[in-house]
Parts: sequence; C-alpha cells; structure tokens
Amino acid sequence: MRRKNSIFLAFLALLTIILFNNYLPDVYAEESGLQERDVIIVYKNDKGKDIVIEGSKEVNYEFKTVPAIAVSATEDELVRLKSNSNIDYIEENIPFSMIETGQVEIFNATTSETTEATQWNILATNILESWKQGYTGNGVKVAVLDTGISTHDELTIAGGVSTVDYTDSWEDDNGHGTHVSGIIAAQPEITTVNGIDVVGLAPNVDLYAVKILDNTGSGNLQDILEGLDWAIANEMDILNLSIGSIGYSKLLEQMINDAYDKGIILVAASGNDGLENSVHYPAKFTNVIAASSVSELLNISDFSSTGNEVDFSAPGENIISTFTKGIYASQSGTSQATPHVTGMLALLKEKYPHSTNSELKVLLSLNAKDLGVPGQDPYYGYGFVYYHPISETIVNPSISYSTHVQSYGWMDFVADGEVSGTTGESKRLEAIKIELKNTSYSGDIVYSTHVQDYGWTNDVVNGEVSGTVGQSKRMEAIKLKLTEEMAEHFDVYYRVHSQNFGWLDWAKNGQPAGTEGLSKRLEAVQIVLVDKGGQPPGSTDRHFLSSPSVVYSAHVQSYGWLNSVADGEKGGTTGQSKRVEAILITLKGAPYDGGISYSTHVQDYGWLSSVSNGEISGTTGESKRVEAIKINLTGAIANHYDVYYRMHVQSFGWLDWAKNGKVAGTQGLSKRAEAVEILLVKKGGQPPG
Repeated sequence: MRRKNSIFLAFLALLTIILFNNYLPDVYAEESGLQERDVIIVYKNDKGKDIVIEGSKEVNYEFKTVPAIAVSATEDELVRLKSNSNIDYIEENIPFSMIETGQVEIFNATTSETTEATQWNILATNILESWKQGYTGNGVKVAVLDTGISTHDELTIAGGVSTVDYTDSWEDDNGHGTHVSGIIAAQPEITTVNGIDVVGLAPNVDLYAVKILDNTGSGNLQDILEGLDWAIANEMDILNLSIGSIGYSKLLEQMINDAYDKGIILVAASGNDGLENSVHYPAKFTNVIAASSVSELLNISDFSSTGNEVDFSAPGENIISTFTKGIYASQSGTSQATPHVTGMLALLKEKYPHSTNSELKVLLSLNAKDLGVPGQDPYYGYGFVYYHPISETIVNPSISYSTHVQSYGWMDFVADGEVSGTTGESKRLEAIKIELKNTSYSGDIVYSTHVQDYGWTNDVVNGEVSGTVGQSKRMEAIKLKLTEEMAEHFDVYYRVHSQNFGWLDWAKNGQPAGTEGLSKRLEAVQIVLVDKGGQPPGSTDRHFLSSPSVVYSAHVQSYGWLNSVADGEKGGTTGQSKRVEAILITLKGAPYDGGISYSTHVQDYGWLSSVSNGEISGTTGESKRVEAIKINLTGAIANHYDVYYRMHVQSFGWLDWAKNGKVAGTQGLSKRAEAVEILLVKKGGQPPG
C-alpha cells in the first residue's frame, strides 16, 4: 500500500510539473508585453508628439530644443509607437558615468595670507600670462555637466539645474563635479594646500552647475539630454563634459550638433581606457573637442584613451582642486584634463568675444604646444594647451595651385593671388590642381573646368586634377567653391586670362570665370581667399563671357507688345493678317564691346532714324504698319558676328535673309510686315538660309 501511494504521489508531481511548464510561457509572454522601459522617443510632427503622450504609460520629460519626449512605456506600447509613421525613432536610455581613475587623495587647507607656490598644471599651461593681460574668463558662461557642484569658498556658482530623479538640488554628493569645477574656476589666494595656491585657469567665468550624475557618478542618456537641453535654452558659451559612454546615441549626437550650431563650445574627456582608438562618446563626436591627459613631464598618461578624435591634451595627473564639504582633493584622469581645455577656451572667448566656436578652436590650436609627431596625432591632438600671449590673430589659410600648360607641362605651385600659366605666349591651360593649406577649419576647395569638346567636367576636390593631360584640349572656363567651415569664413575669388580678352574680372564662390561657346583658351589664372564679405580683389562685373544672344519684341495690331523672343524665334504673327507696328531689339551676354542699331520703314513716314539697344523703332497708337527693317551691329562685336534677319510680309510670306544693314521687307508696295526673325552668326559663318 505504501508503495502504491508513493507511485501515485510521484505521478501527481510529474503531472503538476508538466502542466506548470505548459502554462508558464503564456504567463511570461503576457507579462513581458506589460513590462515597462524608459526610452526617449523622437517624433516627426505635432501629431507624433500627441501620439507619444497618449500612447505611453508615463511622460518623464518633454525636451525644449529637440522634438523628443522621455517616457516610460510597455513593450506593447513601444511596438505600436515604432510602427507609427509620425514617429522618427526610439532610443534606449543608455548609461553614462563620470570618467575616473579611482584614487582620491583628500587634503585640508590653511588660510592664505600671501600667494604661495603655484601648482604644476597652472605653470605648464602658462595661463598666468593671460591674467597679466587681463583675461580671466570674465563674462563667459561655463556649464559643468557632472555630479553637481558643492558650495565652496573657492567657487561662485551662478546657477544651475538638476536632472536626476532624486533631488532638485545641483549640490554635489560625489565630489567629481566640484573637482572639475575648481580646475576651471577656483579663486586665487583663498587658501593653500601643502603650500600650494589652488586656483582655476579662468577664475572669473560665470560657473553653472548642471547635475546629470548621481552620488555614485552614474547617470543615463535622459539625464544628460535634459542637461544639454537646459544648457542650450540658457545660452551657455562652453560646456564641460567629463563623462563618457561606449554606447552611441543618435539623439545625443543631434543635440550636440544643435548646441554647436547655436555657437556653443563642447569639451569632453577622451576616456580612461588606456587604449588606442578607444575614445568615448560624447568626445568621439565631430563637433566636440576631445581632451586627452598628460603627465607633469608632458607624456601621454598611461590611462588616457587615444584615437584620431583627440583634439588637444592637457594636465591630467595629480591635480589638486576643490572637493565636497569645503575640502580639497587630488585626482587624475581625462576628467581632470578636460576642464583645463575648457578654462583655456574661456580665456580665449573673453579675449576674442566675437569669434565663433570654430574660430576659437583654431585659436586654441595656436595656443598649444605640438607634442608627439608634427601636426595632429591620436595622442596629443593639435598639442598641449599653452597660452601664447602674442597669438593675436588667426593664421589665415592659404590656397595654392598649379596649371598644366601647353608645351611646358605642370608648372610649379603658386599661392594666394599669384599668376599660374602664361601671358603673351598664346599657350593654352589644359588642367589645374588646387589645394588648401594651413587651415584648421573643416571644408574643401571644390572645382570644375570647362574643356574644349567636353564642356563642364565633374567636380573634383583638394589637389585632384581637373581638365585633361595629353589630349591637347584647352580649358575655357573654371568654377571654384569652398565647403563647410571654410565657406562660412572665407570667399574664394578667381580670375582668368583668356585668349583675345586678356584678364577678365574676378568671379567668386562657384561663379564661372572664362568663356563658353567662343572657342577661346584660358592662358593663366589667379586665385585668392578673402575674409567672408570682405573687399573683392578687383572688379567683379565681367568675369564670364558666352555667345551673345539677340532678344526682340514686336508690337502687333490688336495685341500690343508680344512677349520677347530670341535667336531666330518668330516675333509677331503669321496667318492672322496682323501688322507689325513697332519693334525693339537688345543684345544679351555680348562678350565684346558694342551694340545693335536698327531702323524701320513705316507707312506714311518712310525710314525712321536709327535707334539702338532696346529703344523702340516704329509707332504705337497710330495704326501704322512697319514695311521693312535694317539692322547693324556696332563696335567690336561687329568684327566677330554678323546679324541676319528676315520678315514675313503680306502677300509674299517669308522673304530671304538679309544681313548687316541690308533691307529686309518691302518698300513702295504698301505691304505690311507681319513677323520678324533675327539671328547672330559668327563672322563668316554659314547663313541661316
């Protein structure tokens, strides 16, 4: 009996397990659809915004400067939102944290009666020279996006915000943000630590606390985006971001770019991974200045993340600065290097108040020591930040160019308005290469040439060949333009020496320079960069010549003035027995000096006096018919073109073509002219009929 009961109980247990397992997936599936997640949803329009608000469990934050809302939503709700055409995209609320190396050494302070020794980072960056010139960051609004800023005798906080959930106070409950802030803005001669005066690079900035990280130094994408939203809305000048994440966020990049487009400078820590090609976000973004760390010997720190995104290096080891509870601490990391870059930019912002964020980056490159290999490198970027008191202006970029000339081949590069090519030798330009030099701005030089038999070639950039080599084809015209930041700060002017015409006037920013349709070779070129909106290097009126066009309009019985036509089109009517009563003629795009003159033979009046260039020949309001016409070219254009013309005449139809002052029409027959056609032909060319 006991054995039977045991078997029965085992059977019940097995049955229970089977039934339980079969039932569980349905329960989990149902519950998984109800699980909530914190996400940020970017919408396309107002309808999308309403859908997000109505379709989410809870709205956590509505962004002011981008079309996005942070929400809590279930999986089922997110599935519905993702499929809605009014929603752009949805992002996970990825984690971020402060960039730290770990060890924090705490110091107490003593009251300072006189200026004591200066900390190594202050001496190494040479910012005391800036102070001597009166630049201390005064009036520059700097926001530190971090763990907050503690009340401290060394720091004056102008305002701020907290985006973390558990407090509305921007008070620092970790220490990291206060330490970073002191490197920027600690006041001189307040207290000493081990005989050292603790001071920031730019002590007179307007310092703002943006608490985006909690007491452990951790945070998330939403809190960071809210902090950026506040900084953009409150028109900060510089943002210090001693934070990082290995995760990419499309919306974070969008907000970074929005801030940059509004003129804000963003500086971020490269990271403390101690590896190559390991720069963290947001430092990895194009519009963020990435800072690496160096030691007191100006060697790259072992812990510093490096990579092509690094822009500048700064002191990052054993930096004594302010801390929570009014004390001081020594810390190391790219978090400490970053505020050195921020502080230097604040000094330059005060010194050059009208400079843009891109210009200030160039100025910072002029206030840097080039460490490592020459030029920008993955370790030190453009160099170690170092104030140069004599760097008063930005070094202007240069433009250099070389032309391929008939019989000579490639000429040596020349630059900035010098002549490339020949004059007085009747040698054609066949190709050109153009390069930008000595610029820290982003952007390229883009150019295209108009080549014999081929017309306009495709655009090329930065040193590439435009034109032909080895084909004996002449260049006839050229177009140049700048892109990106270069286009924001400079105009590119250029002019050409053209066969028969000599030096034409200056073209700029994509306008054609030269000739088209005239079979004239380019013989030389000059190119120069001018500050945006600055004075042109010369006249800009006559930079491009093309085949001339003759434009004309007829005044017709019952209709009045008809729309203008050109180059052999019919002016007037046929088959309607309507008389032409007057005509006006103009030349357009004439590559040579001169004009067009003409006279009409009018009922009862005979031949009228000649008029020219858009004047009326004939009568209006008198019901008088035009019976014939004579047309002449005048000036230099008459040496290069013939003018042909014919009339459609009552009873006769189209008469043959006349040219260059001959009579077209009738005289003494009382026949009305009903239409006219006029055409320019190259001198000695084939008549139109």
